[in-house]
Amino acid sequence: MKKNTRFHSKCSAFKLIIILLGTGFAGTALAQGSWSWVAPMNTPRYGQGQSVVNGKIYVFGGIEVSNIGCTDPGSQSVEEYDPVTNTWDSTKTPMPTLRKSAFACAVNDKIYVIGGGPANCEGAMKTLEVYDPQADMWDTTKDDMQVGRHGPMAGVVNGKIYVIGGMDYTQSDPIALKSVEEYDPIMDVWTPVDSMQTARAWFTACVFDDKIYAFGGVGSGWGSPCMKTVEVYDPVANTWEPKNDLPYGIQNAPAVVIDSMIYLFGGALTPGGPPVDTVLQYDPILDTTTIFTQLPSPAKIGAPSELNGKIYIVGGFTNSWPYNPDSTVLVYTPPTTGIEGPSGSGYRPQGFALQQNYPNPSNPATTIEFFIPRPEFVTLKVYNILGEEVATLVSERLPAGNYKTNWDAGSFASGVYLYRIQAGSYIESKKMILLR
Repeated sequence: MKKNTRFHSKCSAFKLIIILLGTGFAGTALAQGSWSWVAPMNTPRYGQGQSVVNGKIYVFGGIEVSNIGCTDPGSQSVEEYDPVTNTWDSTKTPMPTLRKSAFACAVNDKIYVIGGGPANCEGAMKTLEVYDPQADMWDTTKDDMQVGRHGPMAGVVNGKIYVIGGMDYTQSDPIALKSVEEYDPIMDVWTPVDSMQTARAWFTACVFDDKIYAFGGVGSGWGSPCMKTVEVYDPVANTWEPKNDLPYGIQNAPAVVIDSMIYLFGGALTPGGPPVDTVLQYDPILDTTTIFTQLPSPAKIGAPSELNGKIYIVGGFTNSWPYNPDSTVLVYTPPTTGIEGPSGSGYRPQGFALQQNYPNPSNPATTIEFFIPRPEFVTLKVYNILGEEVATLVSERLPAGNYKTNWDAGSFASGVYLYRIQAGSYIESKKMILLR
């Protein structure tokens, strides 16, 4: 079986290549891909802003020194990664403002670098600067946020940027924020919108189905524990909705959407603690989380980007506080597992369906196709005319898609066989004929 894996919306002669990485909190399976390393950044760093434009990764600022602690300054440097040549370019125009823990996101091929602080544990900037990768130029004329935010998260939905939470280090005791601001790049206007129900910083967030999911993080104060909390923001309704908690508290876990699932890679279980090698899989449809292990050693916390169907986890750190900046780039390549949409990789079936196998009669191989419009646990089995099960072809949780696979019946006798699918409450059976 062969799959066109798609990001940001979506794994026996019947064969699904699915390998468990660990035990499940919710009892589902993560399709095993491959891990590799590519060229490291020219400058080790953590806490950088990061975004993708026109097939290249751009990193902005962060902490580049090893490591004093709270007085470590941010930087202004910019690096560009080209996956075609596997090289980093450090000659890009520096950011106008020195900072770390800013958030970067792309709208219409320009990168918006937002908030941050001048150093570890210091400040809460309102600053917005816009980088044009094609011209290698910065625009500093844009309106700043209304609220200073150190380490905010953000998501882009329908061309607008939503900046969420973060920390205010201008007070004697750090204050976690729950406020949210919407930025319209065309009008250059910031608008306060509905606040998160939970004030937090050093959390992670990503966009799925035009909604923004926020995971974990820490609250106000130096001793605040890591949170399990999950909330989702709907920009259309301007409301936050609580979801089921994660199995444990976590901070700084890079989050990426793959095949209708949200994956949290690593993170730390305690504030300032070392990275863990656990991968969490969150199903936004079922609101369930599964625990997996493990990341390649050494585990690290870095900034994630999806590029050309792969996940790049860039820089970061591998140790406990005070952190030492890292230059390595870890790449996750999802598996090839046999899903093809008849209208291309953006295809999503409108309903369940089990197609007639072809050729029929067959000798000895045949193809069976089925559609599922949402993620479900799917079984597909073959029975002889007596109703005895002779083959289990599929027994896995699958994302929405059009599935096509082959059954080689070379070891079976001629005759009439039944094949039966069950996907959630959907059940259907069909006959097929084998002629030898």
